[in-house]
Amino acid sequence: MAPSWCCGGWTRSASTIWNRRCSRGAEWIRHGAEFDGGWGETCGTYDDPDLRGEGESTPSQTGLALLGLLAAGDDRSDSLAKGVRWL
Repeated sequence: MAPSWCCGGWTRSASTIWNRRCSRGAEWIRHGAEFDGGWGETCGTYDDPDLRGEGESTPSQTGLALLGLLAAGDDRSDSLAKGVRWL
């Protein structure tokens, strides 16, 4: 059973704030897509933050990015379609 806050305990303003945050998060995810349509980065990211988002696409990171887009309500973007094709 879902918690009550998930099912409608939000006020209108809280819902608007939540939607804005989800939209910004989805845009951040879309911005990180690689040219091949997937998402990925190397383990070097932990040592050098400048490497964030750099590296070959991987199925695990692409899948997580797609889940994030879907959770944010993005079910029609080019990024989503390219990611699904990449998988």
